[in-house]
Amino acid sequence: MASVLIFAGGTGSRMGTTSAPKQFLDYGGKPLIIHTIEHFQSNDSISRIVVVVPDGWIDKFLVMVSRFGLTKVASVVKGGSTGQESIYLGLKKLAEDCPTPDEVVLVHDGVRPLINDRIIDECTQVAAETGGAVTVYPAVETIVSSANGKNIEDIYPREKLYTAQAPQAFKLLDLLSAHEEARASGASEFVDSCSMMLELKGIKATFVIGSRANIKVTTPEDYYMSSALLQLERMHEVEGL
Repeated sequence: MASVLIFAGGTGSRMGTTSAPKQFLDYGGKPLIIHTIEHFQSNDSISRIVVVVPDGWIDKFLVMVSRFGLTKVASVVKGGSTGQESIYLGLKKLAEDCPTPDEVVLVHDGVRPLINDRIIDECTQVAAETGGAVTVYPAVETIVSSANGKNIEDIYPREKLYTAQAPQAFKLLDLLSAHEEARASGASEFVDSCSMMLELKGIKATFVIGSRANIKVTTPEDYYMSSALLQLERMHEVEGL
């Protein structure tokens, strides 16, 4: 069994919405974040969920938790001033329940609503066996680099490149320890959990191949593409495909 930390503490400035943060936008008839959480709610590998939400949204979100029957949501935590701090606060809350030394935590973006059971199960199993798992997808476009943003300086072999997705999974107490070490040293700009664990703990997370549909909804374009994929998924379910 594993725990899940759903990170949804951002305000969604790149989405350009004014009525609500992007994680609370309607997505197929329910708030986007609810659609995300329901995948973990229904998964047998998951025992409890902690969700980090923006300041001022806890009460509203608790109403959603009750309305949609999200019984595995154990706690809702107010987000910090940065994404890294918000994840740390969520990990601290999970650790208050005295986890076993081997308990795995999956850290997932609240705005990646098209996660699936295969990825959840594989991340849980791989992290339990190796100490760390990171969801990735092979690069499908050629990757180039440029220091000045105008001219190509280098082209990388695509067959060796992957894009990192979520969830990322580690032993809960190991990840919490890494966050505490980062805070003590003033290191506050880690890109994600796997980069922190690699630099501070020497843990090289093992790949779990994700899905092209596992989009992080950051921009309006992401929202429309993800919504279209959701409709396609539902059509396949109805047709038995």
